[in-house]
Amino acid sequence: MPAWGRPQPNTTLPGVLTEATKNGNFEADLTNWSTENPVSITSSNPHGGSKAARLGGTPNTTARLLQYSVLIPKVLNDGDFTYWWRTEATSSDPDDRLIVEILDGNDVVATVQNQSNLGTQGWQQKSVDITPYDGHYATLRFTVINDGDANPLTVVIDDV
Repeated sequence: MPAWGRPQPNTTLPGVLTEATKNGNFEADLTNWSTENPVSITSSNPHGGSKAARLGGTPNTTARLLQYSVLIPKVLNDGDFTYWWRTEATSSDPDDRLIVEILDGNDVVATVQNQSNLGTQGWQQKSVDITPYDGHYATLRFTVINDGDANPLTVVIDDV
C-alpha cells in the first residue's frame, strides 16, 4: 500500500461525485490527456457520445494514455475508478497486453487491469475501489503493448 493510502476511511462525503477525470468521454479529443506513440481519437463505435480514445494497432510499439493530477476526493465513503474498454485484433496474442494502472508519482498503487490474449471483444466496464487512496492526486495510465507480429492489438477506451 502506498504511503498515502489508508485502509479504512472514517468519514464520509455526502452526495455523489462523478467525472473526477477531465474529458473522460473524449468529446474534446485528447484535451487534458498526455499520450505516447499510437494514440488517437476514433468516432467508430464509441461507448457513449461520439468519440473515444484508440490505443495501439501498430506492431512493436507501446502506446500510453495518461491523465495527471486526478484528485481522489478526501473523505470518500464509497468511490470507484470506472471506465469502458473494447478491443480490436485479428487474433489473440499472448505477447500483446492491456495494462491499466493508478499511480502516485512514479509508483503504481493499483493495477486495475493486466490482460493478454484479448482478441476482439465488445464493450466491457471495469471498476476498482479507490476509497483507500482518498484525498490524494493520482495519475491514470492506460498502456497497450504490441509485439512485432502482424496481429497488433488495438484498445478503445471511453467514459473514464
